[in-house]
This record gives sequence, structure tokens and C-alpha cells, in this order.
Amino acid sequence: MHSEEQRTQTYNPLKRTFSNMNGFSPDMGSNGLDDPSFQESPTSLNPERYKPRRYQLKVFDVAMRRNTIAVLETGAGKTMIAVMLIKDIAQAIKSSGHKKLIIFLAPTVHLVNQACSFNFLSGTLHMQFEYIRLHTNLEVGEYYGAKGVDEWSLNSWEKEIIGHDVLVMTPQIFLDALRKAFLIMETVSLMIMDECHRATGNHPYTKIMKEFYHKSSKKPKILGMTASPVVRKGVSSTMDCEGQISELESILDSQIYTVEDRTEMEIYVPSARETCIFYDQARFPSSGLKAKIEALWSKLDASLSEFQQSLQSNFKDTHDKFKILRKGLSNSYAKILYCLDDLGLVCAYEAIKVCLENVTNNEEECEVYRASSLQRKCFLEEVLCLVRGCYTHGDDNILNSGIEYSKAVDWGYVSPKLHELLKLFHSFGGDMQVLCLIFVERIITAKVNLLFSTDVVEEGIHVPNCSYVIRFDLPKTVRSYVQSRGRARQSNSQFVVMLERGNGRQRDQLFDIIRSERTMTDAAVNRDPDAFIPRPCSIEDTHTYYVNVTGASVTADSSVSLIHRYCEKLPGDKYFVPKPTFQFSCLGGSYECTMTLPPNAAFQTIIGPLSGNSHLAKQLVCLEACKKLHQIGALDDHLLPSIEVHPDKDLTVKSKELTPGAGTTKRKELHGTACIHALSGTWGDRIDEAIFQAYKFDFCCNIPGERYAGFVLLIETKLDDDVGNTELELYLVSKMVQSSISFCGQMCMDAKQMIKAKLFQEFFFNGLFGRLFVGSKSAGTRREFLLRKEAKSLWSPSNMYLLLPLETLSTSCLEPFRINWMGINSCVSAVEILKRSSLLGAEHCDGETGNLTHSGNSLLETECNSTNVIHFANGLVAINNVKDLVVLAVHTGRIYSVVNFVSNSSADSPFDGNNNDASSENTTFTGYFNKK
Repeated sequence: MHSEEQRTQTYNPLKRTFSNMNGFSPDMGSNGLDDPSFQESPTSLNPERYKPRRYQLKVFDVAMRRNTIAVLETGAGKTMIAVMLIKDIAQAIKSSGHKKLIIFLAPTVHLVNQACSFNFLSGTLHMQFEYIRLHTNLEVGEYYGAKGVDEWSLNSWEKEIIGHDVLVMTPQIFLDALRKAFLIMETVSLMIMDECHRATGNHPYTKIMKEFYHKSSKKPKILGMTASPVVRKGVSSTMDCEGQISELESILDSQIYTVEDRTEMEIYVPSARETCIFYDQARFPSSGLKAKIEALWSKLDASLSEFQQSLQSNFKDTHDKFKILRKGLSNSYAKILYCLDDLGLVCAYEAIKVCLENVTNNEEECEVYRASSLQRKCFLEEVLCLVRGCYTHGDDNILNSGIEYSKAVDWGYVSPKLHELLKLFHSFGGDMQVLCLIFVERIITAKVNLLFSTDVVEEGIHVPNCSYVIRFDLPKTVRSYVQSRGRARQSNSQFVVMLERGNGRQRDQLFDIIRSERTMTDAAVNRDPDAFIPRPCSIEDTHTYYVNVTGASVTADSSVSLIHRYCEKLPGDKYFVPKPTFQFSCLGGSYECTMTLPPNAAFQTIIGPLSGNSHLAKQLVCLEACKKLHQIGALDDHLLPSIEVHPDKDLTVKSKELTPGAGTTKRKELHGTACIHALSGTWGDRIDEAIFQAYKFDFCCNIPGERYAGFVLLIETKLDDDVGNTELELYLVSKMVQSSISFCGQMCMDAKQMIKAKLFQEFFFNGLFGRLFVGSKSAGTRREFLLRKEAKSLWSPSNMYLLLPLETLSTSCLEPFRINWMGINSCVSAVEILKRSSLLGAEHCDGETGNLTHSGNSLLETECNSTNVIHFANGLVAINNVKDLVVLAVHTGRIYSVVNFVSNSSADSPFDGNNNDASSENTTFTGYFNKK
């Protein structure tokens, strides 16, 4: 957090650069991934130098004979055992002459293909891929979501199957490929599952086994690998431990195996020395500060709740964005409180600054969202001021001013917990080469040369030369405890747990975890393989839809994501994100779900069957929708959205297009124009009466009280009935308008009406687009009113139609429609005023734009004495009637709609606009606009 100048001025022997870290050779070991015998990078490992340990050969021998869950400590070389098994199975496949696959599953892909400062870390899946590729002569491929695999077709997968022997992928990718029938369980000879303890609940490991493996007629061999087969927070007894292990064995159809004689393992696998560091309770009385922050939070939360309630229920996109905003704000609030309690004022102050930096200011978002974001920023700024106000003994740079840490602890700048951590860092000494890994629950930002991590690094991530692992926050499970301790791979490494003095809850939590680990180890070692009786895996009677042609399937559980994916493929833009909506109704204790798809979907509404709970009701209606979409062809036989893909498009590599996409504003294309015969006419030059075919347009909004004016289209040609009488749903931003077109017969307009109607259309359509004036000072041409002279050139025979406003008629009225001649006459009157105006007349023009005058009187002299009316250029209007008026600005020719009016002001009121060019005389609206 220091500046570059500060770093050069003060040498700190404890600080180490990223280059020093990156200079470490990844500790791949004789087993490559997690055995510490070698000190070489994975790409430089020589397979010929490898000699497996006796315990690895023993595990390998067991894995060859039966499905096995290998339970070995982190760093014991489990991946090399997997490689030995892969080689053996691959040789058997080659001898058989039948194409079979070997699947290696790794649950996570961390930091793969990402530019990261901590580039000495390697991702689980990517490391497994590199290691298998290096230690075998097989063709190995790796697959994960960021590679674009989700968009692959059957042809893409067939190419990968033909060209590879081993497929390394995440379990979700494998599960999706099985569900789409791109891969088939019967074609798999060996399936290796890294970190297999995750096979519980709804994890993809569990779904792979229950949906496909246990239902398969030809099951592959299974090898599971884990350092901890127990995943729950604590093990209450040996029986409880046995129960969890048996459940894992049942799901994976495998048997636990671990090494009994640990003599050899203790030689080659360094075991970290476990110690505890105790810290005092925080002495800083932060309750008052926290109370103030909580009061600000309550005020903001109430304000945001009012905002959210003000949003209309059908503004779905706005609601979703609002939820994201509130979730982000809640996370920021939790981080601030965490820093106050566990780290102190200095860290809380820095955390708030980071949260402020992360507040986005997107001008393209809706007004409510922008206002809420502004409130979030104001909240953080107020909290920042409160925290800054607690620096009673100096400024916020107090730690760099030479004051002792003990005083900083007394003042609350640094928590006792953080103080003990800093003391531990000092104990390393300046000459020690130390790479330290600190596990915390929350990370605000990382700007130091020590690696702070959440539990993302606990499983599989390789941190070479790590000699210190510090649990700043206690682990919550046995697995977390074992995995984080296993990150310390060096000899004489240390595993440090930080505990608060006198905190019985923390002490009991740690003791329970240690006791559970020992119980787990004893249970694994003492299991008698000969007495093993496999417990059949219970497969629930899930609701599943199968495609007989391909074998693709979708379950009630996976149908929800499939519906969302289908909607994502529908056309949308920044104003409209296509997604389904769900409505629930309770009928006699059962739930029924109605799903509505976007308007451009294959169908819009479907009702699901009755269910015992709303969650299942949602799943079942999605499953019914998937069936229907497949039956009508919206989903293909692999249950993928049926979309047209250009044949030249290669989906095997996900890359950014070099040219702008079709339909984007950056894509410029030239297209020819075509004339619509029905809109052509011959009456443009005539001044007598004309006969038209009348088509009435009506609009009905789904928001009560929101109305849209109708209009009539007058053309010479009669349209076909299916075109002239139709209905269409118009989906606007978070609302829907039902439009209807109806044929109303012929209509005759006399010469006078024709003149007014044409003038209305000329004025209104050009005014809407700001084209009532031609010429400009910058172009060197005189600025003139477009309609001042004959407007014959404005009409083209190929676009000869009239679009006129209608009056709102009562339901009892027998007329099919009535043209709003009052509105048309207002527009005609405005045109006449502009024609006569001295602003436009050459003989009255003062400079470029001229001044609008009325018989030599100023605006003040002609202003009506009454305060209840407003003086417009063509008349007086009562204030109560101003709202919703359409007005024309005579100085620009632009048309506006009045949404509200400001009371207690006039043209001579002070002008408070932020105009840098405004001089002292432009302090009123009159002065400003006269100069404009």
C-alpha cells in the first residue's frame, strides 16, 4: 500500500517481490503434482527418472483389482498413482482394438488462462492435464467452460473423441456432455475423480453417478482420490464417521483404501508442525462507531426498500439489477464490519476505500438504478468520514509514522489478532526465504507480497515452496483443516492456527476438528476389505425426459437451467433480456407453477402439474416446457436450442471476432431500398378532395391507467384482410402494449381538410426529428424555416400516406373513429406563427437568429398580470393545463412534451445552469436565451 517512492526510501527486509516468488521452481516432486522429491517445473520433468514409492505401488495394485477411493495426505502423490493406472488401462484398450475413453475429472479450474500476478500458482485441472500429458504417450485433451465447450456440437465432440485417449475436464462439463448424449458412459473404460469427497448432495459428481453410472449396463472402472473422505463440520463418533465413509463408497461404487504403514510416507511427505498462536480480545471500544454505521445502514436499507417498492412489478430487468445492487451493498457492509472487528480501524478504512473504488457509475442504466448507486456511494463516503474521525492520535497514515504497534493496538488502529500476525511475520527474519499462505474468510484486496487466500486454495492448487500456512480464521470442517495444512509442502514447515484467548467456542471447534480427523483416519485404516459389503446406492425416482433417437436426457433438476439457456439464445438487447417468469398458486396444499416465456419464444405460457412444494413445481413446469420445445423443434435431438449457425463458424475455439458482429452499431452495411406499393399515392400535388382507405391503430397497455393515443393511417390502396385486421403485442421496456389494426372503410377529405392534414404531417414529422430549419451559420447558409415556402418537394409518390391523431371516443359512440382536428389545427396555427415571426422573416431578422418581438413590447411588457397562466407565443394557457402539453421551441424548432412546471419563477428568475460561457449579464433565463 506504499507508494513507489516510499518503498525506495525505506528498505524493509521482510518485503519480497513477485519476481522472487516467481523465481521459485514449482515443487512438483517425483510424483509431479503433489510429491516433493523433485525441484523442477512440470514441463521439465523427466518421466524416466521416476520410481514409484512402495505405498504408491500398493495403492495402485488395489486400484487395479477393484474400484477404489484412495485416501492419502496432500503431497503423497495421488496423481502419479492415477497416471500409473491410466497407462495400464490405456494399454489394455489398445490391445482390445476397441475405442474407449479415459476420463479424468477435476472439480475446479483456478486461474487458468488468466493474467494473474501470482503466476506461481497453477490450476487444478490444468496441472492434471499437463502432468498426464507429460508422463504418458497418450493424446490428452482438457475441457472447461471458458474454452467454449458449452457451445460445442456433436461434430466437435466426435473430433475430440477420435483424436484423444484421455479427456481431462470438470465434472459439470462431463455431466452436460452425458445429458446431451455427446458422450456415453458405456464408451468410458476408466473414470478418475479428483477430490472425490465432493460427491455429496447435488454436486455434479453425485449426478454423474446417479443419473448415468449406476444406470449403465457397462460400468467403467472408478478411482477416487481425496485427502479427507469426511466433509461435514465434525464427526461425533466412529459410527458417524463410518456412516459418512459408507455413503461416499455407495455413491462412487468404490471402497476406501489408505496406507497402514506410514513410515515411508513420513520420509517423503513432509508433515507440517502444528502450533497455535493466541491473541487477546479487541480492546478498542468500537461499539459506538459500529452503532453509527449500523444506523447509516438502516437508513440506507429503508431508502432502498422504498425504491424497490416504487418499481412496478413487471419491471423484471430493473428488479434483477436492483437485487444485484443491494447484494453488493450488503457485502460491502459485511466486509467493513468484519475489518472493524478482526483487523482494526486502519484495515477498515482501506476496505471502505476499495469498496468506493468498486462503485460503478454507469450512465446507461435506468434512473432508479443510478440514484441507488449514488446512495450507495454516499453511504460509503459517510462511513469513511466516521472511521477517519476515530483517528484521534494521528492521521490515517499512522502506521508509517514510526509509532509502535502496541500503541496502535491500544488505540484500535490495529486489532490484537492482526498484531499477532505481524509479530509472526517479523519472527521469520530478513535472511529467511519464506513463502507464507494465510487463509481468511474474506478478501478485500491483495497488495502485499504474502499470499492471502480464502478456501479456494485448499483443494488441489499447488503453491510451491510454501513453508508457512496460517489459519487467520478457523477452518470450519475437517476437510478444510486437512487440505489447508497440506499446502505446507516444505521440510520443517509450520501450520499455525490463530485462537482468541478465553474463547471457548473457538477452542471446542478446533478440538472437535482434530478429534474428527483422528477418528476419520482410524476408520479408514481399520476397514476390513474382505468384510466389505457394498451398500446399494439409492437412486431417487426422478422425473426425466429422454430423447429416444439420441439418448439425450433432461431431468426436473436440469430443466430449469436448460430453459434459461434457451431464453439466452433468443434475440435481446441492453433494454430487453429474454428470460422466463414464474407465478405460483397454492391449491389445497399443493403448488402449481405457471411459466411465461419471452414473446419471441416458440410459445409463451405453460402450466405445470401440482407438486408438494414450490421448488419442485418450478422444476416440473420447466421439464414440461422442455418436452414441448423439443416436440415442436425449438430444441434439437440433443436438447440444444435450435439456432442457425454459419457452417464456417468453428466452435472448437472460442475467440473474439475481429470484425463487429451483425446487428451491432459498429457494423456498417449498405442495403438497397424497396418501395412499398401500398404506401404509394397520386394525391400529393392535388388541392381538391381525395378518397382514402382508413386503418385505425389502437393501443392498450397492461399497466392500469397508462394510455396511448390512437391514430389512423390513410392510404389509397386497400390492404389484404390478414394485414389490415391484425393484433400484435409490443414488448417495451418492462411493459407490454397490445396493438390492434382494424379496417374502417373509405374516408373522403375535402380540399381544406387535405391542406391541414398535409401541413400537420409536414410539421410534426420534421419537428420530431429536429428538421424544421434548414441552413446554419457553420455551413455558411442562411437559416430558414422549412415550411415557409411551398412544400411540394417534401412529398414523394412512393411514400404517400397520412398518419393523423384520433380523439378518444366513449364506448357508446357509434363512429368507428374521429380525427382530432383540434390538435391538427394547433399545429397549423404554430406553422403560421413561425412563418410570420420576425425570428424567421428576413426583414425583421436581427443577426443570425433574430429576436421574437410583439409590437415592440418586451416579454415583460406583454406578460399577463395573472400568476395562474403562462404566456406562450401563440396564447395564454392556465398553469393547471400545462402538464402533458406538446410545445414547440421557436428558437430551435424542436418539439417537447411538458412533464411538469416549476412554480415561483419567471423568465427573469436567476439562471443557475452550469454554463462555462455564461457571462455576468446572463444571470436570468431571458439574458441567457437572448444570447443563445
